[in-house]
Amino acid sequence: MTRRAPTARIRAAQSGEAAAIAAIHRELFDPPWERDGLRRLLELTAVRAFVAEVGPAQMLAGFILGR
Repeated sequence: MTRRAPTARIRAAQSGEAAAIAAIHRELFDPPWERDGLRRLLELTAVRAFVAEVGPAQMLAGFILGR
């Protein structure tokens, strides 16, 4: 039996997701970004950020940020 990978969706990130994005960053990097600093960064017009959502519940699984 072949297992199917969970369905993923990529979409633009919102500044209100700063806490969730910071939580992912905290798991991977030291020092981590703080929620408020990340939120301010997401609000800059020169910044583009996208999140990946997976599974039926569309849980946040990753992000990419460019400036």
